[in-house]
Amino acid sequence: MKKIIFTVLCIIIILAGISIEKDKLNSVKYSKVNYITYNMNVNPEDLQLTRENTVRDKDLLITLFEGLVKEDNNGEIVPALAKEIITSEDGLEYTFILREDIYYSTGEKITAEAIKSFFKGFLSDRNNVYASSLDCIYGAKEFREGIGDFSNVAINVKDDSTIAIRLNYKNPYFINIIANPVFNIRDYGTLDRYKENFTSIRYTGPFVIKDVKNDGIYIEKNQKHYERIKITDETIRITFLNSEENTLAIFEKSTETNTDYFSGSIDIMMDAPINELLRLSQNSMVKSFNGSAVYYLSFNPDKETVGGDVNFRIAINSLLSKEYYSQLICKELLTPATSYVMETDETEQVFSIFGDTEKAKEFFNKVNINENPEIRVIFEKNNLNRRIVEDLSIDIKECTDSEIVLKEYSKEELKNAVDKGDYDIVLQRFDFSYRNPGEYFESFHKISNNNLISYENEEYYNLINSAKYEMNDEKRKIIYEECEKILRNQLISIPIYNINNVICVKEGINQVYVTTTGNIRLEKVKEVP
Repeated sequence: MKKIIFTVLCIIIILAGISIEKDKLNSVKYSKVNYITYNMNVNPEDLQLTRENTVRDKDLLITLFEGLVKEDNNGEIVPALAKEIITSEDGLEYTFILREDIYYSTGEKITAEAIKSFFKGFLSDRNNVYASSLDCIYGAKEFREGIGDFSNVAINVKDDSTIAIRLNYKNPYFINIIANPVFNIRDYGTLDRYKENFTSIRYTGPFVIKDVKNDGIYIEKNQKHYERIKITDETIRITFLNSEENTLAIFEKSTETNTDYFSGSIDIMMDAPINELLRLSQNSMVKSFNGSAVYYLSFNPDKETVGGDVNFRIAINSLLSKEYYSQLICKELLTPATSYVMETDETEQVFSIFGDTEKAKEFFNKVNINENPEIRVIFEKNNLNRRIVEDLSIDIKECTDSEIVLKEYSKEELKNAVDKGDYDIVLQRFDFSYRNPGEYFESFHKISNNNLISYENEEYYNLINSAKYEMNDEKRKIIYEECEKILRNQLISIPIYNINNVICVKEGINQVYVTTTGNIRLEKVKEVP
């Protein structure tokens, strides 16, 4: 009898042990998937993020910190830490009234003095590539150049909840400028070793860093944020796998990955391989958001080159099959461009989206191509650029027997090739910082750092100079229309595609948004069973 009882007890213990172990296994499995994973590709070394003009690493700034204003999910600039913005009658002074309920994650009140301190640190950084964008503020440029101290910069604290900023000249896009994530308020200059010191950082944004592990950064809701009730309760893991192909392979797997370089799964990813986007789109894995960048074809202005012949430029403009190729690449990523500037519902269509082969052949016949048997097309090295110029070469081959030579370069090499005049067409991507139509027109001014092709036209320069200091919005618009007419008549540049921001999201992951500048917003993300 005892043997029977002993045997039964042993069986019970064994079964209980199996049950407990099973529960443990289930618990481990649950903890592995109890977060949403976003792969950010780049792995920032600090949280200042102002040494390079890049987009992807700013995802951390928009996640962990917040500015006076921000871009909402509809692409509109709205108040953030500021609850109200008052503009003076002359348009030169902006007064920001702060919210009463804004606190650092550590509990201290965010004051106007703290915001002034941020701007001082921002402008003091000699390696800050964004600092010059504040030169419209009175005294900012002189301070950056070491002339005088910060007291001469027109950023003034009125009281604990009020800060005023005065400009040198009226700038209707000033609010758009400071909506850039680089102006999100943080203790600037103290964030170099953030992965080691994440617990002591004073966060101002929707999330705080909960933990830093080998497999990524874990973030969770900032309980001191003024909109904490609207922020997701999900824990989010941010990973830094920098291979597009490996990231996509893990993203598409239905099971978790365990390798030397990655563990777990990926739910959200940006920057998918270009040759896979169409397939992913057809499988409903791609979401598209309005972007703020445009692709252009710019021509060598030297009249001794093929690119310098206006007949050649008209021929190229005529043959472009923008609609056709945008569909082949991915319609969510590229939409045909019909204007020089960022397009709205009110934008006039200046350029066609369809090719006209017969018209292109007509103008190719007028080009003195015999002395220049090659058509040299150059571009910065990346897969999307290569695909675009390859499609262009197909269109050109249908209209002329000339040899098309495609050459890819690094960014610096491309500039050198343009400076030497070793090209006929250069593919350019122009990123609009704040949707100001004047940005692209100003890039052709002789003093602009963006004047890649060294365009020369004194009449055009004078128009740009007058637009910069024109206070009347309607008059400025008319000046830019004159600039557009000059570019359109000379065809020194042709817009081909508006670039949208696309993101790959797994089924069941909802409410992910991307700003026009390409940064992801995760504060409302939800996993739906």
